[in-house]
Amino acid sequence: SMKRRMGRWIGLLFAACLVVTSARAQGTKLDSVEDLAHALAANLPRQPGAAVYVAFPRWKGKKAHYPLRKEIGSELARALAAEEPGEKVITPAVAADVMAKMGLTRSDVYLAMAAHPLADYIADTMGATALITGEVLQEKDDLLVTVEAAGLGRKEKFPELKALIPLSPKLSALLAQPDVPFDDGAGVYMAGIGGVGEPICVRCPSPPLPAQATPAMSYTTVWAALTVGTDGKVSDVVFLANPQAPGTGQSSLATIRSWQFRPARGPDGKVVSVRLIAEIRFRFL
Repeated sequence: SMKRRMGRWIGLLFAACLVVTSARAQGTKLDSVEDLAHALAANLPRQPGAAVYVAFPRWKGKKAHYPLRKEIGSELARALAAEEPGEKVITPAVAADVMAKMGLTRSDVYLAMAAHPLADYIADTMGATALITGEVLQEKDDLLVTVEAAGLGRKEKFPELKALIPLSPKLSALLAQPDVPFDDGAGVYMAGIGGVGEPICVRCPSPPLPAQATPAMSYTTVWAALTVGTDGKVSDVVFLANPQAPGTGQSSLATIRSWQFRPARGPDGKVVSVRLIAEIRFRFL
């Protein structure tokens, strides 16, 4: 019954928290992603036949470490799928493939996957009802991995779980990879990657909602991938449409194209064109 399942989840979660707390207190380790997935399995607001999306964990520091974060996210998703074979667990790699088929460029897929606020959007696009987010921090020869499970929209959140994962040869090799500037082959770099800075908004007014909007949509947010050139002007706007806000993309296009930025600078201090994802909040007229 549902009550028995909820009781089992709560009991397992309590036990998992005790295991993690005990491990930290005694200086021992949960020494694999599988151990973390086992503890996490009791922490999911899951339903039969529902899907779970495991987002890229954030790197707690200045660098991007994209390959390392991708590997940890994919590893956690695989381990979680093994824990609950009857449930669908969506890896970052699968989500990236689906987003690419939606017409996004390689750069835009990368930006969307790496942007933590977009995890809800991607989960919704993939048809998931639960979301797993996290972050990674290096501690000497270990990685401290923190994860949290939540219902879509973060309406139902559960306590964080932490584990110390020893640096395997594979993870060590990924960690050693330098963060280098990433461009799309046409001289447009990804903002915030490999020493490339972020452009600074000088004039970025909120766009009006479309005529058919209702007051309830006045807090609507959508995201857009866009290029900020060396002159600070915006071009090549691609919307990651919010399914709850039909028509808001096109209604905001003229406003976004009018935005003006102080351009980003590369590692050598020179002004560069960059690609980034902007969060757009609408105002109701």
